Amino acid sequence: MTGPPSVFRSVHPRERPWAQVVAGITLAAIAVPEVLGFARIAGMPIQTGLFTMIVPVVAYVAFCSSKHLVVGADSATAAILAAGLGSLAVAGSHEYVRLAGMVAVLTGVLLVIARLLRLGFLADFLSRTLLVGFLAGVGVQVACGQLPEVLGVPVHAHGTVVTVVDVVRNLGSATPTDMALSAATMLIIVVGERFAPKVPWALLVVVGSIAFVGLGGPDVSTIADVPSGLPIPVLPGADLDQIHRLMPTVLILAVVVLAQSAATARAYAARRDELVDVDADLAGLGAANLMAGLSGAFVVNGSPTRTEIAASAGGTTQLAQLVSAGAALVVLVALAPTLTYLPTAVLASIVTVIAVRLVDVHALRHI
Repeated sequence: MTGPPSVFRSVHPRERPWAQVVAGITLAAIAVPEVLGFARIAGMPIQTGLFTMIVPVVAYVAFCSSKHLVVGADSATAAILAAGLGSLAVAGSHEYVRLAGMVAVLTGVLLVIARLLRLGFLADFLSRTLLVGFLAGVGVQVACGQLPEVLGVPVHAHGTVVTVVDVVRNLGSATPTDMALSAATMLIIVVGERFAPKVPWALLVVVGSIAFVGLGGPDVSTIADVPSGLPIPVLPGADLDQIHRLMPTVLILAVVVLAQSAATARAYAARRDELVDVDADLAGLGAANLMAGLSGAFVVNGSPTRTEIAASAGGTTQLAQLVSAGAALVVLVALAPTLTYLPTAVLASIVTVIAVRLVDVHALRHI
């Protein structure tokens, strides 16, 4: 088993620090548009998606064993959070953000307890079949929830089936401009990644659409104002009744974080004939979620897709992830006001593409 790598010890001269910087910038270019979408899925203010790339990442790196696992906002955990809090508060409200912070803190506490009890071995008993089916269901739910803004249809329904029915009923009032932006966004991302997978197509679409609208493009619906500035320390709280109602969501999130993160860390360690200490990673994930809750963010998880992005770009140490955290901080401090020109149709389309990818058709066919 390997011990928790310090930031400095993990960067060996033979591992080319400059290559890690390049990998980190590449990771940030793809992750920034994604975390904006994940914040939207979670029902959180959009800037909190960027928060998940900064303080939680530093906390994870301080304790982790894996040299490769990338942590941050995740589509599955974001959807679980939204489902758990939907009946307790209005999405995006101060109360909702407070409860989301409490969920992150409680999830972090459970993960730390799991580390103290050395429960990392439980990841061996979690069924891949269950996870494949669960993620497929989450993907369908999230994609259907984005349909109103992808098509520009005025729907205010709640629930997957009701939303789809209302969208179909109101198709006649769909907005042509929103539909065109959505179609262009999806086409560029899907086709672009098919032929040039290393190009950050989602980032290019975000930048292009912001410039298009900001320079006098058509009048379209855009996201709410995004405040700039550093994450502000907060003390999330909840009364005993609220904690009791939050615990089922917290338990599910802790299991998903444990399973997905452990599986991803082990897979990438095996590629390089390295050992990984799942219990040490549990400590890192626990610290990351505690800091997420205390910095105004929401639950973070190990991301298979972003771990692959970092690895494909040459990332072999956690320095790459720290560089991506620095890039996210620059975006948050210097570029946040420009995000207010981002069309909602474009962001909803990016989220839809992410959600559809949660449905592993090959794995479902195999099962």
